Amino acid sequence: MILILYASRILAFLSVLALIAFIFAGPVKVNSLPNELADAEKNHDELLFQLESDKNKSDLALSKLYRTRVDFRDKDESFLSEIKSLKSEIIGFEAKLVEVEEELLSKVKELSVLEQKLAVASEPMNDIVDNKAPLIEQKKMLEDKREELTKSLASAKNKADEIEQSFEILEAKRNLAKANFEEERLRLMEGIKRPFHLYYLDEKEITVANRAPSGKGFFINKGYEDGFREKMEFISTNINASSTLPFRLKPTLVQRNFTFLEFTDLEQQNDSSLIKKNEIITIIRSGESLPEEMQNIVADKIE
Repeated sequence: MILILYASRILAFLSVLALIAFIFAGPVKVNSLPNELADAEKNHDELLFQLESDKNKSDLALSKLYRTRVDFRDKDESFLSEIKSLKSEIIGFEAKLVEVEEELLSKVKELSVLEQKLAVASEPMNDIVDNKAPLIEQKKMLEDKREELTKSLASAKNKADEIEQSFEILEAKRNLAKANFEEERLRLMEGIKRPFHLYYLDEKEITVANRAPSGKGFFINKGYEDGFREKMEFISTNINASSTLPFRLKPTLVQRNFTFLEFTDLEQQNDSSLIKKNEIITIIRSGESLPEEMQNIVADKIE
């Protein structure tokens, strides 16, 4: 831009010189000289005006150029400051990058070691997985069997409940029938004149008059008038004796008001604490005992 302004000024100056030379060197005409002079002055003024205008433009361009250069310088300084800051950050980042790379390399080595350990540790796991398959199958079989057993148990429980209900109904019917039977029996027994001897399961309370010196039995002051008969058998217990087990008695001598009751077992005959004088015991008439041979046969069958 500055070169153009200088070139314009030089051209204007050269034009003025050329015009002056033409005026003085060319043919002289008296009539056209004032006109030419006026034209030259006019051109000169125009050239001066153009020169001043070009100068103003040049100064304005130079001012803009200076301001632009100052702005560029400020921006350049700002950019240089930013570049320095970025360079320092880059240096810091490079140091951190080196640390990160070293740490990454260390982690890669650790990862490699862990992968090796994982491979070694996975071997028994693979064996466990292989051994787990039959166990899973066995578990499924057991679960299926448990489900079947649960269904069977539920079915059995339902049947048991049905049987229990039936049993309760039958028990209620039995109790009702038993109560009716007992009521009817008592009603009928009241109208019967009982014979003067003991029925089976009848209970009798007796007092021991004296025990035989041999220990085989004892005497009571009751006889056939109280219902006792020979060959009857009775069962009794004595809570005051050394043994509270039941024992059997059999009348071997029956008088009107006198009876001798004999122990059927030798063990009771030898137990002096079983029966004592003036003791009161309760006897119950029972069925006749089997002969000894039949008892042995029954015992063998039970064993």
